[in-house]
Amino acid sequence: MVLADVIKRWKQISGHEAYLATGTDEHGMKIQQAALGVEIPPKEFCDNNAHKFKDLAEHANISHDFFIRTTDQEHKDVVQQFWLLLKARAPEGLGLYKGKHEGWYCVSDECFYPEDLVQSSISPQTGRKIMVSKESGNKVEWVREDTWFFPLSKYKEKLLQFYDENPNWIQPADRMNEVRNWVQDHLEDLSVTRPAKRLSWGVKDPEDPDNTIYVWVDALVNYLTTSGFGTKWQVGDKDTGIWPADMHVVGKDIIRFHAIYWPALLMAAGLPLPKKILCHNHWTMSNRKMSKSVGNVVNPFFAVQRWGLDALRYFLMRNGNYKSDSDYANESIAAIYEKDLQANIGNLFNRIARVRKVAWSTIEAVEFAKAGRFGNLGEILSTSSPIFLSLEKSLQSLPEEIRTHMDQNQVNHALQHIFWLLQDTNRFVSETEPWKIVKEQDANARTRLNWVIYRSAEALRIAGILLQPVMPEKATQLLDGLGVKPERRTVEYARPDADLDYGTEAAIVSQKPDAFGSMFPPVAGIELPDFEVVAGMEGPKNRLGRVVLAMAEEIQKAREGEKWRIEKITMKINQNTAISTSKALLVPYEAHHVKQYHAWMQDPDIQEATASEPMTLDEEYENQQSWRTSSDKLTYIVCAPLTDDVSLVKAGTADADPLMRGDINFFLYPFESDDEDIETGTEGWATGEVDVMIASPSHRGQGFGQAAVCALLVYIQKHLDGILSEYGAKELKGLMVKIKEGNKGSRALFEKLGFVQKGEVNYFGEILMTIEWDEILRRDWWKRAEGEFKEVKYEMTLSLSFLFGSAASEVIHGAVVFSRHGDRTTKWYGAQSLTRLGAEQNFQVGRDYRDRYLASDSQYRILGISEDEYKPSQIFASAPDQGILMNTATAFLQGFYPPLADLDPEIASKTLNNGSESQAPLDGYQYVSLHTINDNSPDTIWIKGDDACPKYVTASKSFMKSDVFAQREEDTKEFYEQFYDVLSDGVYNLRPENMTYKNAYNIFDLVNVARIHNSTSPARNVSNADLLQLRTLADSAELGQNWNESDTARAIGAETLSGAILNQLNETVTSEGNLKFSLFAGSYDTFLAFFGLADLLDVSPNFYGLPDYASTMAFELFTDDDTDSFPSDPEADLRVRWLFRNSTAGDLETYPLFGTGEDSLPWSKFVTEIEKRAITDVGDWCTKCGAEEDFCAAYKHDDESAEGESENKTSKKGGMSNAVAGVIGAMVTLGVVAIVGAAALVIMRRKRTAPAGEKSSIRSGSTDGNAAKV
Repeated sequence: MVLADVIKRWKQISGHEAYLATGTDEHGMKIQQAALGVEIPPKEFCDNNAHKFKDLAEHANISHDFFIRTTDQEHKDVVQQFWLLLKARAPEGLGLYKGKHEGWYCVSDECFYPEDLVQSSISPQTGRKIMVSKESGNKVEWVREDTWFFPLSKYKEKLLQFYDENPNWIQPADRMNEVRNWVQDHLEDLSVTRPAKRLSWGVKDPEDPDNTIYVWVDALVNYLTTSGFGTKWQVGDKDTGIWPADMHVVGKDIIRFHAIYWPALLMAAGLPLPKKILCHNHWTMSNRKMSKSVGNVVNPFFAVQRWGLDALRYFLMRNGNYKSDSDYANESIAAIYEKDLQANIGNLFNRIARVRKVAWSTIEAVEFAKAGRFGNLGEILSTSSPIFLSLEKSLQSLPEEIRTHMDQNQVNHALQHIFWLLQDTNRFVSETEPWKIVKEQDANARTRLNWVIYRSAEALRIAGILLQPVMPEKATQLLDGLGVKPERRTVEYARPDADLDYGTEAAIVSQKPDAFGSMFPPVAGIELPDFEVVAGMEGPKNRLGRVVLAMAEEIQKAREGEKWRIEKITMKINQNTAISTSKALLVPYEAHHVKQYHAWMQDPDIQEATASEPMTLDEEYENQQSWRTSSDKLTYIVCAPLTDDVSLVKAGTADADPLMRGDINFFLYPFESDDEDIETGTEGWATGEVDVMIASPSHRGQGFGQAAVCALLVYIQKHLDGILSEYGAKELKGLMVKIKEGNKGSRALFEKLGFVQKGEVNYFGEILMTIEWDEILRRDWWKRAEGEFKEVKYEMTLSLSFLFGSAASEVIHGAVVFSRHGDRTTKWYGAQSLTRLGAEQNFQVGRDYRDRYLASDSQYRILGISEDEYKPSQIFASAPDQGILMNTATAFLQGFYPPLADLDPEIASKTLNNGSESQAPLDGYQYVSLHTINDNSPDTIWIKGDDACPKYVTASKSFMKSDVFAQREEDTKEFYEQFYDVLSDGVYNLRPENMTYKNAYNIFDLVNVARIHNSTSPARNVSNADLLQLRTLADSAELGQNWNESDTARAIGAETLSGAILNQLNETVTSEGNLKFSLFAGSYDTFLAFFGLADLLDVSPNFYGLPDYASTMAFELFTDDDTDSFPSDPEADLRVRWLFRNSTAGDLETYPLFGTGEDSLPWSKFVTEIEKRAITDVGDWCTKCGAEEDFCAAYKHDDESAEGESENKTSKKGGMSNAVAGVIGAMVTLGVVAIVGAAALVIMRRKRTAPAGEKSSIRSGSTDGNAAKV
């Protein structure tokens, strides 16, 4: 609706009379079923929805002239008139005829699909084959019925001729090609009725009431109803009112109905066709199609209240495009809001029209122009200052380009050019500095000042006029603020010097203006969901506010209820439970089972028996994660029975690969009945499906299958309330199973249990067998199954030693880990934050190091470290006070020391001396101290030594000025130019001149992130070879900025980190192992610098490129014996090894440091080597950097006074000074708890030697390559 409204408003300010019609399509099977599901009449259901859509249109400021509902009686009358016109053409063979129809019908899409446009697919619910539409992906079913047909095939040549004569009828052109191909290759006669006994909710055939007119015929006729057909004019009249429509604005999912069916129907009725069809793409959420069932939908009322109406309209038009779907994300809206609206439009308006003292005014500047005071610019402006004319090119050319884009309906391109115009104007103001010109005393100073204000005001005025269709309220506010008369706000005035009769006196604001009173005030942070933001706003000031607040309160209550319900059933009910019987063991399906399961599924016989398609190993891992966390599935691996009576099964023991026999799954669906008498009272009913597979032929026929099914059903009965509650159902009505017709063994198994066949063999050669749930409990086998059933605890204890191999006889005494953050929002948007995926990655890394250093069964366990409960004296963690790095460390620490209740509920509760019980909050969440360092602290150098270091910046830029860099830039010029079309849309604002090696990392990052996160981005079309080339170039550019053997200033971040590492390891040694583990969270540039500094570049190709998200390096302090105490002679017995892990998917591998070729070094040799490379003194850093930070003054070296320093003086050596290090408690750590509630092995990119096309994830830098790097 917003796009249509923008186009209508544009036509109006361009001098055209324009009308907008919209409304609600209210008939059809979907509506009938939805109304039945909530047990209200269809008309009442439609009334409720129509009211919501009307409200939304009002609150979205949609300037519609007609709002039609297809249930309106006037419209139904017109539909029947049109229907009779189609029947009247029957004698010519061009009208309706009756016949029998069978084919693939999609209830969701409400249409039939020809055979060549359906395909088999895998149901995410069950993993079984289903048939789906190739276009929409929705499920189709084979249907046979009597129907009326429209002879669409007889209009093939007429349609093709029309397309040839009107090649631009559909925009964009690729949709025109799509439509033409459909007509050429897929045109079939169209079934245009449904039996009234199956579909009663619709317009009846006036001559054959047993048939209901096809919903799309009904819906399309709404355009004729709006235009007055049947009431104000008839076929053959010369005056047809506002018909034909100048444009239909439609979504890509309904282009076929509007571009094929509709013109053919109009041809049959003898009516003119619409003049143009504009087809837009869809909005996705988290790069997935929005779906209520998935939960990734946006409440538009909340979004409007949160961001402001015009800001939201601007975002939708700015980011929407006709090439691909666009992703809706609060992060993107916030970036647009801050960059385009606050920093660009709002900032320029404040600078020009809302000055802080009487310095200038737009009215004076315009009066100067009107009086011809700018006639001789050569005398007025300094010839040495071309900046005074630097805006002219943009001001003269961009408005015309903007008008062209708007006339071509390319609203996003128009807004991008408006952004550029105002961006150039802001730069013009900054460079000409009018606040300084005010103070100049020469004769032309006032004229120069007014020239700057006038040209800036002109850019604002033109932008304000052109922004009216998109932001009608804010554009009006802007134009009012400039004093532009209402009659001069049309497109003809949107050019320089077209209006010399506007302006206002200086609008004086306070020295500290109120940001919340500005045109684009501050908004809530993106970390909160919409409903929480609006619920926390001040009292509603309008009807929308009251509506939204009521909705937010309702959702909050529902969320609280949901939270309680989830706590009651512990999220995934079978998460920590195995099921044991005398014949089989069932364990939850976990990631370590996937490889064996994947091997099973390569067997063609199993694929045939289970109606499944083979998946890649990565797809199997993704599928396993999805199934294990879904509330509508229970998934188990069937294993050999336990040989002992135990109460605990540890993962990887009784369910090791050789003991796995197959799998069994339970799926829940909403209840459906073929009994027409059962239509109401079924809300909350569910049907379960059982799916069992015994993989190896040698294990079939031994009772594993029957034992597994019986055990699973007993488990379901015992936990039925929790299972139904988790799914959201009230009652389980029955079970079903689908079996291949020829699978006699499975049929016999389920017949024995009481299942009976229902219906005939389906399209896939399967039979359906069912049983009512109450019947199961009465079967003879039930009591035997109950007697054998036993639940045992299932514990995940796989450690990294399992993943990374075994160690020799040795003892770890301490470790220091440096970790890069996980996946994050790109720097190109401005503000950065850790994504949910990134938090999961860092959480996973923490959990992996927990398995290595804390697990009792790990050969790498740190001696004496507390396995479960956090001990402050043993752990040190630090991060700069940047949100992304603090959250990185916090997520890591959550995995390292998870809530105590996850480990042992008894630990989370303690009995005090007075006998009372103390229960830890949040299930024993552990508040691991995180020392944070701000930029004003000398401790900031240890983790981010290159920040605020002038000589690092100079050294880094020297690479960009080198001959090597210049040659690479020239050699890659054509290569980078090809990516402009990929990155020129959306919020990137990349111009052609940005597409060079200078932005190597930015370009790679934006393309790579889009490929990973946005399934509809043009970046998906970038080949693996090109992506590898982008990656290679980014690697070379970033390594060049952070390492050069002859200029170690580029590696200063690694030198200071080396000092911090040495300090922490030395603390472990001097405390005789009391400090056991240290964590630093930092950024990729420090990794690169360390690779060079530690002589690793020739050791492995891993070290020539950027480390992936969540990569880590670890320094381990160990002895080569198995003693249980700290060595008495550390220099003789202790050794240090260095390990690196690239991403969460790589192996933790040992590499030789400092060119020694040794996998580990004696402690004394390690200290000697790292001291050669480390900065261990703040004063040394200040001197080497030439830094002028405030703290550097206290660290100036003075040889004469150094000898007499007091012992009480703050140490200058490496380490964290407690006086300036912060401690992050509940406020920060709680903010991450919600993000990383569950861990998953997230594979971003394999080892550096992986083939092209593997996913990777690197930081995004600034255009000059010298921004702070994270």
